[in-house]
Amino acid sequence: FHTHESELEYFSRYCDKLKGAKIFPVAVRVVDGDDKGEWLEVGRVKSEGDEYTEIAVATQRGLIAEHAKRLLPLQVKPKDVVEWGYRAAGSDDEWSLVNKKVVDGAPKGVEKKVGFEGTPDPNSGFYCHYSGGRIVDKSDEAKQMAKRG
Repeated sequence: FHTHESELEYFSRYCDKLKGAKIFPVAVRVVDGDDKGEWLEVGRVKSEGDEYTEIAVATQRGLIAEHAKRLLPLQVKPKDVVEWGYRAAGSDDEWSLVNKKVVDGAPKGVEKKVGFEGTPDPNSGFYCHYSGGRIVDKSDEAKQMAKRG
Protein backbone atom coordinates (compact mmCIF):
# COMPACT_ATOMS: atom_id res chain seq x y z
CA PHE A 1 0.00 0.00 0.00
CA HIS A 2 1.69 3.16 -1.15
CA THR A 3 0.39 6.59 -1.95
CA HIS A 4 2.04 9.39 -3.89
CA GLU A 5 -0.03 12.14 -2.33
CA SER A 6 1.75 15.28 -1.28
CA GLU A 7 1.79 16.89 2.13
CA LEU A 8 -0.35 19.67 0.71
CA GLU A 9 -3.04 17.22 -0.44
CA TYR A 10 -3.23 15.58 3.00
CA PHE A 11 -3.31 18.98 4.71
CA SER A 12 -5.98 20.34 2.33
CA ARG A 13 -8.16 17.31 2.98
CA TYR A 14 -7.58 17.71 6.73
CA CYS A 15 -8.81 21.32 6.60
CA ASP A 16 -11.61 21.07 4.02
CA LYS A 17 -13.17 17.67 3.46
CA LEU A 18 -12.71 16.47 7.05
CA LYS A 19 -13.78 19.73 8.71
CA GLY A 20 -16.31 18.10 11.09
CA ALA A 21 -14.26 15.01 11.94
CA LYS A 22 -12.76 14.45 15.39
CA ILE A 23 -9.12 15.36 15.89
CA PHE A 24 -6.73 12.66 17.09
CA PRO A 25 -3.27 13.76 18.25
CA VAL A 26 -0.40 11.79 16.71
CA ALA A 27 2.97 11.03 18.28
CA VAL A 28 6.16 9.17 17.47
CA ARG A 29 8.71 7.56 19.72
CA VAL A 30 12.23 6.50 18.90
CA VAL A 31 12.90 2.79 19.19
CA ASP A 32 16.42 1.51 19.79
CA GLY A 33 16.24 -2.28 20.06
CA ASP A 34 14.13 -3.05 23.13
CA ASP A 35 14.55 0.48 24.47
CA LYS A 36 11.64 2.79 23.62
CA GLY A 37 11.77 6.55 24.07
CA GLU A 38 9.00 8.84 25.25
CA TRP A 39 6.06 9.69 23.02
CA LEU A 40 6.51 13.04 21.21
CA GLU A 41 3.35 14.66 19.86
CA VAL A 42 3.95 15.95 16.32
CA GLY A 43 0.53 16.58 14.79
CA ARG A 44 -3.05 15.48 14.32
CA VAL A 45 -5.05 13.20 12.04
CA LYS A 46 -8.69 13.08 11.03
CA SER A 47 -10.65 10.52 9.05
CA GLU A 48 -14.02 10.42 7.36
CA GLY A 49 -16.67 9.47 9.90
CA ASP A 50 -13.89 9.04 12.49
CA GLU A 51 -13.68 5.45 11.22
CA TYR A 52 -10.10 5.23 9.98
CA THR A 53 -7.92 6.78 12.69
CA GLU A 54 -5.35 3.99 12.87
CA ILE A 55 -5.33 3.69 9.08
CA ALA A 56 -4.89 7.49 8.84
CA VAL A 57 -1.71 7.26 10.90
CA ALA A 58 -0.46 4.13 9.12
CA THR A 59 -0.99 5.47 5.58
CA GLN A 60 0.72 8.76 6.46
CA ARG A 61 3.49 7.28 8.64
CA GLY A 62 6.31 8.40 6.33
CA LEU A 63 5.00 11.94 6.27
CA ILE A 64 4.52 11.91 10.05
CA ALA A 65 8.05 10.58 10.65
CA GLU A 66 9.60 13.18 8.31
CA HIS A 67 7.64 15.94 10.01
CA ALA A 68 8.86 14.69 13.43
CA LYS A 69 12.47 14.82 12.21
CA ARG A 70 12.03 18.41 10.98
CA LEU A 71 10.08 19.55 14.04
CA LEU A 72 12.22 17.84 16.69
CA PRO A 73 15.67 17.33 15.13
CA LEU A 74 17.40 16.76 18.48
CA GLN A 75 14.94 14.09 19.66
CA VAL A 76 14.23 12.37 16.31
CA LYS A 77 17.36 12.05 14.21
CA PRO A 78 17.43 11.24 10.48
CA LYS A 79 18.37 7.56 10.90
CA ASP A 80 16.15 6.87 13.94
CA VAL A 81 13.55 4.11 13.78
CA VAL A 82 10.20 5.27 15.12
CA GLU A 83 6.84 3.90 16.18
CA TRP A 84 3.59 5.82 15.71
CA GLY A 85 0.73 6.33 18.13
CA TYR A 86 -2.53 8.27 18.50
CA ARG A 87 -5.08 9.08 21.20
CA ALA A 88 -8.34 10.97 21.62
CA ALA A 89 -8.04 14.77 21.63
CA GLY A 90 -7.83 16.31 25.10
CA SER A 91 -7.20 12.89 26.60
CA ASP A 92 -4.46 11.80 28.96
CA ASP A 93 -4.98 8.20 27.86
CA GLU A 94 -2.01 6.11 26.87
CA TRP A 95 -0.98 6.40 23.24
CA SER A 96 -2.42 3.62 21.06
CA LEU A 97 0.42 2.00 19.13
CA VAL A 98 -0.24 1.84 15.38
CA ASN A 99 0.46 -1.37 13.49
CA LYS A 100 1.41 -0.41 9.92
CA LYS A 101 -0.06 -3.70 8.66
CA VAL A 102 -3.55 -2.27 9.32
CA VAL A 103 -3.40 -0.81 5.80
CA ASP A 104 -3.28 -4.34 4.33
CA GLY A 105 -7.02 -4.75 4.97
CA ALA A 106 -7.94 -1.11 4.36
CA PRO A 107 -10.82 -0.29 2.03
CA LYS A 108 -9.89 0.81 -1.49
CA GLY A 109 -9.52 4.60 -1.72
CA VAL A 110 -9.17 5.09 2.05
CA GLU A 111 -6.20 7.43 1.50
CA LYS A 112 -8.75 9.94 0.16
CA LYS A 113 -10.64 9.75 3.47
CA VAL A 114 -7.82 10.75 5.82
CA GLY A 115 -5.77 13.86 6.52
CA PHE A 116 -2.77 14.97 8.58
CA GLU A 117 -1.80 18.34 10.04
CA GLY A 118 1.66 18.62 11.53
CA THR A 119 2.44 20.75 14.55
CA PRO A 120 4.12 23.97 13.34
CA ASP A 121 7.68 24.85 14.25
CA PRO A 122 7.44 26.78 17.56
CA ASN A 123 10.07 29.32 16.46
CA SER A 124 8.86 30.16 12.97
CA GLY A 125 5.21 29.10 13.04
CA PHE A 126 5.82 27.29 9.73
CA TYR A 127 5.08 23.63 9.12
CA CYS A 128 7.97 23.05 6.73
CA HIS A 129 10.96 24.83 5.32
CA TYR A 130 11.02 25.35 1.57
CA SER A 131 13.64 26.34 -0.97
CA GLY A 132 12.96 26.49 -4.69
CA GLY A 133 9.53 24.94 -4.18
CA ARG A 134 10.92 21.86 -2.43
CA ILE A 135 10.84 20.92 1.23
CA VAL A 136 14.32 21.11 2.69
CA ASP A 137 16.08 20.53 5.94
CA LYS A 138 17.04 23.81 7.64
CA SER A 139 20.68 22.72 7.45
CA ASP A 140 20.35 21.99 3.69
CA GLU A 141 18.92 25.47 3.14
CA ALA A 142 21.86 27.04 4.99
CA LYS A 143 24.31 25.05 2.85
CA GLN A 144 22.60 26.25 -0.35
CA MET A 145 22.67 29.86 0.82
CA ALA A 146 26.38 29.53 1.65
CA LYS A 147 27.09 28.22 -1.86
CA ARG A 148 25.22 31.14 -3.45
CA GLY A 149 26.69 33.75 -1.07
